[in-house]
Amino acid sequence: MTVAKHYTLTDPAREDLIEMVKFSEAKFGERQAMKYMKAIHEGTECIGKSQKRFQSRSEFSSESGLSIYSIEKHYMLCLPISDDHILVLGYLGQEQDIPNIIRQNAPEIDHEISRFMGKLERGEVTLPGRASRAAHRKPGRK
Repeated sequence: MTVAKHYTLTDPAREDLIEMVKFSEAKFGERQAMKYMKAIHEGTECIGKSQKRFQSRSEFSSESGLSIYSIEKHYMLCLPISDDHILVLGYLGQEQDIPNIIRQNAPEIDHEISRFMGKLERGEVTLPGRASRAAHRKPGRK
């Protein structure tokens, strides 16, 4: 997992970004690919920081608690963790069958969410600007 200021990337989301870079470099060249990735990062960071200001495509995620936002030519699938932090579960092309992909990948999505929440609870991951819960424990307590 990769933790940025206002978002955490799951391993599958990072893999999506790698594939996006490869595709963009092959089709448009390295300079355009890096420009596109910068826009994706900035969009993800902005949404993570103030997600309530943006319209989520809830019709894609129904009642799962997941949010979907459009960034450039992709949809970002995420779970709000706090008012200013999101867990990014993946990036999908806007032409893809989003509801079906979410349904088919529900076990993997649930696994990534559980994995992150466990690490957060155990203090193995901390959100920027927040001390880990482990740091607040009294000596001798687990």
